[in-house]
Amino acid sequence: MIAPTVADIVRRTTRPLPGPSTRQTRAAAELPRAAAGRGAMRRGVRWTAPSQVLVQVLRILTTLVLARLLAPSDFGLVALVTVVTGFFERVLGDTGTTSALVQRERLTQGLASSVLFWNLLVGATTTTAFVVLAAPIAQLLGDDAATGIVRVLGCMAVVNAAMYVPTALMRRNLQFRRLAVINTVNVFTTMAASIGLAVAGLGAWGLAVGNVTGSVVAVVVTWVWSDWRPMLRFARADLSEIAGFSARLSFQNLFGYFAFAGDRLLVGRFLGVADLGYYGMANRLLRYPLATTAQTYRDVVFPNLARLQGDDERMLDTYRRTLGAITLVLMPLCFTIAAVADPLVRAVLGAKWVPAIPVVALIAVVGGLQALATTTGSLYLAKGRADLSLRWSMGSSAFLMVCYGIGTLWGVTGVAAGFLAGIVLLLYPAFRIPLALIGARPSDLAGSVLPPALCAVAGAGAAYGTVEAFGAAGQSDAVRLTAGVLVSLAVTLNLLLLVRPGALHDLLGLTLTHRRARVAAGGQDGHEGQDRHDTGGRR
Repeated sequence: MIAPTVADIVRRTTRPLPGPSTRQTRAAAELPRAAAGRGAMRRGVRWTAPSQVLVQVLRILTTLVLARLLAPSDFGLVALVTVVTGFFERVLGDTGTTSALVQRERLTQGLASSVLFWNLLVGATTTTAFVVLAAPIAQLLGDDAATGIVRVLGCMAVVNAAMYVPTALMRRNLQFRRLAVINTVNVFTTMAASIGLAVAGLGAWGLAVGNVTGSVVAVVVTWVWSDWRPMLRFARADLSEIAGFSARLSFQNLFGYFAFAGDRLLVGRFLGVADLGYYGMANRLLRYPLATTAQTYRDVVFPNLARLQGDDERMLDTYRRTLGAITLVLMPLCFTIAAVADPLVRAVLGAKWVPAIPVVALIAVVGGLQALATTTGSLYLAKGRADLSLRWSMGSSAFLMVCYGIGTLWGVTGVAAGFLAGIVLLLYPAFRIPLALIGARPSDLAGSVLPPALCAVAGAGAAYGTVEAFGAAGQSDAVRLTAGVLVSLAVTLNLLLLVRPGALHDLLGLTLTHRRARVAAGGQDGHEGQDRHDTGGRR
């Protein structure tokens, strides 16, 4: 009786256990990827473009309301802290992993799960560091009042870490409808919380707590709506698959952040939180919305470009059309705002924001040009050349920091002017280098970019003349603002229809999805009108 029992035990202990085998099978399971094509890109823009309009309207309304409720120093204090917390979030946030997940041809469940837990670990560590080191960070920033704000905004690191992977998988599967809703919920919640807390008299705390509240709600909505669920797996071998790509992106983010926020760091540290309040207001109203609008198109275009890695001609055509659409939307907007900055600030923000007028005018132009230039990141990533993107980011960031530093000699307006000068000087190489990856040159984009840009300049010139003429006639700021905007719109549209009548058609063609005639003729939009992922609510 003993021998059979021992034999049974031996057999049971030497037989492969079902658990690990099943886990290995799950880890190796390949996650689906949506089909590419212009139809997919149009469906993405169809959802993201309207949602971004709504999002930017909400953000601008929030900023305008808060500008009436809060002092410039409140905005400056939060902006100063955000420079530091945003730096660590950008560099240590997803550590370049989300772009790697979108870019990879084959993605396994094990890799996605390992990336999620890695991001959570990094986020939790970063948040803990902010909570513990808040006082020294505030002293380094030169304002002890920033201690509590550092702790609050530091929580964003772990909160946002929970969103990186599920939203990356939504981008990978072209689920832009979901992403649009999540973004809108985030902004609406932030708006409601920030305004409510500001009315309650919490000042800068209202801005900080409002941002965290919006992100927390967005995380909940993301996971409720996500089709993907992680497995309990964290393996270094998984992370090593994307280590090279993601590490280069992290270093790129490190240097790129100085170009993104170095101006605010210098203004806050050397010119004070009041001046940073004026400078930050211009960024909130103009630079951030413009950059976010361009990001909308990049989020749609990058997953599609990543699927066209071997077809440079189609990549160029997709990128050219996208850049033309962005130019058509942003250039008239930013140049017109620059032209009417004086009545805009006086009529909308109020007298306490008058020192921000020249900054608003300069940052409006900066935001438009920068939004165009940053679209080239999609080409670097789609071609898997994060190394080349890193080298460009290092050089351009160092150059812009020099421009910011020189500008501080002339105050907050000088910083904005230095920023504009740096962007203009970097514009040509910013396009020349990544376009070479697909065998193209900046001149290949001229037909899509120059006509709307020149028409926008002419419209802005007419708007400025109108504003000055109405001012000399003693008209109110509201009348000057309205007249300037209407004149700019009329001049820009008429010139555009004259020199490039197909521009508006191209914009609509990128946004709408009805191309049945081309599909019937054998085009590449075979998935037009049928999104296999819409059944589950995906975009």
